[in-house]
Amino acid sequence: MTVIFDFGWTLADQPGVGWDGWVKTVERALAVLGSDLGGSAAAGTATDYERAVLAAVETALAGDSPPEIDELWAEISRSHGPYAANARSESIDTFGSTLSTGWRLYGEAIPVLDLMSRRRIKMGLLSDVASPSIHWESLAERLGLTHYIKAMAFSEGLGATKPDPAGIRAVIEKLGSNPRECIYIGDTPHKDVDAAVEAGVTAVWLKRRPEAQLGRYKPDHTVDSLRELLRIL
Repeated sequence: MTVIFDFGWTLADQPGVGWDGWVKTVERALAVLGSDLGGSAAAGTATDYERAVLAAVETALAGDSPPEIDELWAEISRSHGPYAANARSESIDTFGSTLSTGWRLYGEAIPVLDLMSRRRIKMGLLSDVASPSIHWESLAERLGLTHYIKAMAFSEGLGATKPDPAGIRAVIEKLGSNPRECIYIGDTPHKDVDAAVEAGVTAVWLKRRPEAQLGRYKPDHTVDSLRELLRIL
């Protein structure tokens, strides 16, 4: 058996912030990033990658609705490669650090992961992320997730966001698992459930956010906590 987890609002959140607060945090950080990169571009010191990010940020901020920040980074990776393969940028690292700070695991997370580990259940993680993957890989390590989770994939590094099933398939391949014996659990059904169904794995919707709506598919299971997942295994 293999269980693959989403990250935000599945394993962890930012206490006291909530979804709406997170969206506002992203928008503020994005505006700062655009200003910083704009200064570098005007001074002639921006790299090709930074200029590509600046163009994407300016387009995103010019829209009428909140920017699809996860897709922004995936699109940049498709055109210029993942951030990890490009020169480091102080502005981008500051942006990533801002967004990957303040996260805490839910109280049930470690006990559930520990029990799964003792049952020898393989565990992976797939998440759409609002900044380069390296910042979220570092966060996962700081939170102690790498003790349990041995294969991770993030949308920026993949160049694909859910409901594209590519990320789930990538984690399954890393773990050497059989899709028919895999579960994917996440809190955003139009992304997480749909990606799981498209990947041919069992789809579990974790109902942490009441405003979340179903997408194309219905989940195989719906739970209100990670502990309830243990009944499905």
